Amino acid sequence: MTTAPQLGKRYRDTISGFEGVATGRFEYLHGCIRWQLSGTTNGNPESFVFDEPQIMPVPSPVVHEPTRGTGGPRDDPPRTGAA
Repeated sequence: MTTAPQLGKRYRDTISGFEGVATGRFEYLHGCIRWQLSGTTNGNPESFVFDEPQIMPVPSPVVHEPTRGTGGPRDDPPRTGAA
């Protein structure tokens, strides 16, 4: 990998094809770094652990910015009750 994986990002295992969100990082005494990916298989939640070099980032979907503004400044609502 060119950049280190990050927790909370989506990755795909290059061998099994399993895809999920990085929910855990394990660093062992001998230097091996493994990542837990959590996703679904056939609609069932599952988690698997993979060696760092065999996971690749999944491109994020393109997010389109809204074309018109919503909300914004407005008058304060009238106050009721005793002052």
